[in-house]
Amino acid sequence: MNMGQNKIDKLLYHRIHNWLNYYYGKADKCENIHCPKKTDYFTYALIKGKKYEKKRSNFIMLCRSCHAIYDLTKEGMKKKSQKMKGRKFPDKAYDTLRKRLSIKVNQYTRAGKFIASFPSSREAEKQTGVQDSSIALCIKGAYKHAGGFIWKIA
Repeated sequence: MNMGQNKIDKLLYHRIHNWLNYYYGKADKCENIHCPKKTDYFTYALIKGKKYEKKRSNFIMLCRSCHAIYDLTKEGMKKKSQKMKGRKFPDKAYDTLRKRLSIKVNQYTRAGKFIASFPSSREAEKQTGVQDSSIALCIKGAYKHAGGFIWKIA
């Protein structure tokens, strides 16, 4: 990616975030079910796998700490750790952080019959194909069901 493309990407980023703030207001809550609720600073975050477009459905509201964790990748963490005095970041620490932030979820039919239990909404997404963000919104009460199922905290 050349320098000119970087400037275009930054311009697009700011243009879309300004559009979100204008039409939907500033982010005022964290839509992460695992959020410890310790901050009053919120931003819009691009949902993984989505493109930067003027679509509200491509973004979720997150607090600063949840946004940092959401954007966390093994590759990004390894790059940062290598910059820190040459120390390498252990994969085990990354997995421990993710496990610490996960909450067990139960899957039910619309009739209320228990189907399965998962160690996290991400694991539920992997096994059922229902997006973990939809599961989270279902648990928070914003949706009645997600992917044709009812989801509750275990």
